[in-house]
Amino acid sequence: MSKREKIIVSIMFLTMIWGGYMIFFAGSSKTAGEKNDQPGTEALNQFVLEVVGKLAQSELTETEKYKNQKASSMWQKDPFLKSDTPLKDVLPPVIAETEKTDGNAGFSFIYSGYMAIGDRKIAILNDIEYEEGDALELDDYYLRRIYSNRVVIGRVSKKLTFTVPLVESVTTSN
Repeated sequence: MSKREKIIVSIMFLTMIWGGYMIFFAGSSKTAGEKNDQPGTEALNQFVLEVVGKLAQSELTETEKYKNQKASSMWQKDPFLKSDTPLKDVLPPVIAETEKTDGNAGFSFIYSGYMAIGDRKIAILNDIEYEEGDALELDDYYLRRIYSNRVVIGRVSKKLTFTVPLVESVTTSN
């Protein structure tokens, strides 16, 4: 062991001994029912009570009223969606359906969530998480591309692709 390592280990050992002494032997001898004798605590308590009393009596300024009103109003744009489209211009929820001619009798896909972490993109289709290239729960379908506002789903056997838009709120009737 080098001289430097010996010094570090001895300092660590002394620190552990000091910590053990502070925990077991130099602890506070006060019981739970004793009053706190630290200087200034009464003045601090009085100050806190005074500030609380003034806050209860004070009127809101025009700026504070404006901030409260804006915070409680409806958002014009979703701050978490990477889009410049205002919320009122967002299309109503659309559920993409496969062709009625295929054997699945119009199975529908609901794209309800998007997440990007670095280069990894995750889409939530029918309440299941998928990445690009993953096979979907319905045989013969796969997730071709993921975008923040839509996904492209492909079908292996027919070389068919279609787009499913992001649905912000999905209402289900069970």
